[in-house]
Amino acid sequence: MILNLLVFFIFSIFSLFSIIGYGSLITNFNLKDRKIENFVNFFFGLIFLNVIGFVLYYLNLSNEYLNLVILFVGLIFLKNKLNKQIFLNYLLISILLFSGLLISKLHEDWSYHFSFIEQITNHKPIIGIGNSEDIHVVSTSFFSFIQKIFYLPYYEFRFVLTPVYLMYLNLIFILINLAMNSNKKIILIYLMLIVILVVKLSRLSEYGYDYLASYVLISIFIIYFVSKIEKYKVYNLYEIYFVLFIFAISIKVTSILFLPIFIYILISEKEKFKEIKFSNIILLVFIFSIVFVAENFFRSGCLLYFFEYTCFENNNISWSIDYQRIRDHSLHVELWAKGYYHQENISNKFDYLKNFNWLENWIKIHFFYKIIEFLIIPLFFLFLSIFAFRRLKLDKNSFYFFLAAVISFLLWFLTIPQLRFGSGIIIALFISLIFVTTDINSKMNIERKKIIVFFICCFLVFNLKNINRIKNEFERNDGHKFTNFPFPPKNRLQSIILRDKSTKYLLISEKELKKILWFYVVY
Repeated sequence: MILNLLVFFIFSIFSLFSIIGYGSLITNFNLKDRKIENFVNFFFGLIFLNVIGFVLYYLNLSNEYLNLVILFVGLIFLKNKLNKQIFLNYLLISILLFSGLLISKLHEDWSYHFSFIEQITNHKPIIGIGNSEDIHVVSTSFFSFIQKIFYLPYYEFRFVLTPVYLMYLNLIFILINLAMNSNKKIILIYLMLIVILVVKLSRLSEYGYDYLASYVLISIFIIYFVSKIEKYKVYNLYEIYFVLFIFAISIKVTSILFLPIFIYILISEKEKFKEIKFSNIILLVFIFSIVFVAENFFRSGCLLYFFEYTCFENNNISWSIDYQRIRDHSLHVELWAKGYYHQENISNKFDYLKNFNWLENWIKIHFFYKIIEFLIIPLFFLFLSIFAFRRLKLDKNSFYFFLAAVISFLLWFLTIPQLRFGSGIIIALFISLIFVTTDINSKMNIERKKIIVFFICCFLVFNLKNINRIKNEFERNDGHKFTNFPFPPKNRLQSIILRDKSTKYLLISEKELKKILWFYVVY
């Protein structure tokens, strides 16, 4: 048990540096602040591995030893991106957050997410897999192609959640660094984000891909703050914004609702548009976009499955999905998000959605259950900014930011108002309100000792919550009992062994499979 715990921890650190190494290969940055540079490089490393995972699957080259080699090679490119202080800082934050990675009870959507991860890891590629009876396959996250690389000899899928945890760690690491070094009032936003992430979102088991996409969107904000407010020189800024936004959409399509805020950021940084020139980053943006579209096409017969007009007719592409299935699934998700399945007063689905008939029930079962609890932290920091600084003056920049955030919020609220889909947008709305109430560019000096005490309190809460959760999971007597410590439960990570010429997914009745080369093609 202790040995496995140590291996798990060391592997998480090893994987972090490997991903940053691949990112540094792509960006070739030489920024003044290495921590900010590593923060950006981490995302480019993830995106690079996403592309590699896609290529390996469709070339049928998946192998656990190859995966291990890929992760080791990333360390070669790390070069001089670390020094002793940065390494120790990463090590300290990793120790403080590691209890969050020790999970027995996984999130509710894990079964269909893992089913796809297991498919692209262990089985031959299927062209047209969206025609399976399980409609969730169409919308399963592109991030799965990163997770397949964490299938390793002996340990198999035990490290599959590592890249999810590392994205969380990377985000907290940079926020702590910015909070410790900022002398402006924007530090309020950094501290607010740290409290939300460390205190509120302390359980990795809660992270479906919805929160993961929100972390990428928050990272766009952080890079924007670093450039616009902190005045750090960040190269290829527009390209970074674009690739992160596309990455967020590839993780969860609901990230599209962030588009108004994204447009605001691009316009706000319009002078950076002139600096665009061909580079490895632009090449990666192009390749990743092509690969993402290709995966949509191979999976569904649509260039982007969430836009019906990008879908090919079935008589042209044999594996094109019946788009009515997507419409029905979208309706089901909207009904679920608005609480239809938790009431009995309105039986007709369409009547329930009309004229805000859903609102009263939604407020009762979701707003007061989850959203109001989530709002406590950002409301506290908003009131702090109002009463401490008393600046309620709408300049043009703040107004447009607030307007963009409101539009994104309304798009979320009117279409799919579940916290898991809108956490990033809600955070963005409160950030825009702090922009309105506070001159975030003005000076604000807080003693480092006070900030450190603040961090200690946050991490103390984080670890107390997770240690108590782990203790309770050891004491359970159901399927979520911690029997595979420190790894996720074996019964939720099982590989499927198939007979030759068979696949794990059942197709809808009118579809069949045909083997062409190493592919299975739906026709």
